[in-house]
Amino acid sequence: MILSGRIKQLLEWRARLEERLGGRYTLTLVSILISLVAQPLAEQYEWLEFSINFLFILTMGFLVVSLHEDRLPRPGFILLGCATLLLIFSEIFSAVLGEWVRASSMVLLPAAVLFVAYCIALIGGSLFRQQQVTSDTLCGAIVAYLLLGIAWAGVYGILELTTVNPFDYGDWTPGGRGAALSYFSFVTLTTLGYGDILPLSEMARTLAAIEAVTGVMFGAIVVAALVANLKPRDAQSAD
Repeated sequence: MILSGRIKQLLEWRARLEERLGGRYTLTLVSILISLVAQPLAEQYEWLEFSINFLFILTMGFLVVSLHEDRLPRPGFILLGCATLLLIFSEIFSAVLGEWVRASSMVLLPAAVLFVAYCIALIGGSLFRQQQVTSDTLCGAIVAYLLLGIAWAGVYGILELTTVNPFDYGDWTPGGRGAALSYFSFVTLTTLGYGDILPLSEMARTLAAIEAVTGVMFGAIVVAALVANLKPRDAQSAD
């Protein structure tokens, strides 16, 4: 009862904050942008890395709960969220856990990818059901796109754990591999491809090609859906 009361208070606080910011997706977008921009600094300060990751997980959890409206998220999603939190804790205490970090990451990282993928699917479904396009709807499309890049970074992390030297990191330091994979994911998703990080294995090249196609198709499909739901001002006034 105490826990449910605390959760209800947090959801009410989030609802008030969403109302001030203009919608549920705006708050999520701000959280994700903070996480991405602060990631280079987080590699140097463990407490900052934990704080950013925890903020991201908490925000995504609240978003999913608000999207489910009158029903609770499925137990499977809750388990995936808990696994993602465990992954964050294992990275923070890597010095204590030693070799267990790699073993735990091989189990927890796929769960984290599934967690983000579920969030993308939920947001995408919500966007397609929108009756009209608002600024918050556009923020939702941006959130889904950014989460797509984060999910692919997790996929590359799994590849890094399970294969030998799938990427050539160039001048990136070993301690910054997480930021490097995130960077590689987004430049691939946007088909920018500077070439400073290269996929070496066949699997890495295949995944990079699939991500590039996914990024292009995602943009085309989302724009088409938003345009289809876009109503003239006269029609909106009539509604």
